Amino acid sequence: MAGSGLRQDTACLAGVVVDGTPDDGPEEGNDMSHNYATPMTPEKRLARVLSRIPADWVIRVERHPGHDGDMLWRAVVAPTDADAGQDGSVRWCADHPAMVDALEAAWRHARQHFAQ
Repeated sequence: MAGSGLRQDTACLAGVVVDGTPDDGPEEGNDMSHNYATPMTPEKRLARVLSRIPADWVIRVERHPGHDGDMLWRAVVAPTDADAGQDGSVRWCADHPAMVDALEAAWRHARQHFAQ
C-alpha cells in the first residue's frame, strides 16, 4: 500500500488484507458470516407475523377453492370483531396461495388502516 497513506497494521473490513494476511471469513465452527440471514421458513414467517399482531386484536383466516381447483387463502386483522368483517364492513386481503402470505397482507393493511 505504498503511497496510499494507509497503514497495513490497522484494522480493516472483513476480507481485506491486514498485515499481509487475508481474512478467511467466519471463525471456526460458524458456517455463515454474520452478513447473511438464513431464509425464512413458512413457520418462521407465521410466528413473526403473529408476534407482531396485538394479542387483543381479531384475526380471521379463510380458505376457499380457487378457479384451478387450488386452495386460496384470505385474511383480515383488526382491533375488534366489528372491524374484522363480522358485519362485512372491512375488506378481506386479496387471495393468496399460502396462508402466511394472506396473513402478512392483512397485517400490512391493518397497520395502514388502523394507524393512530
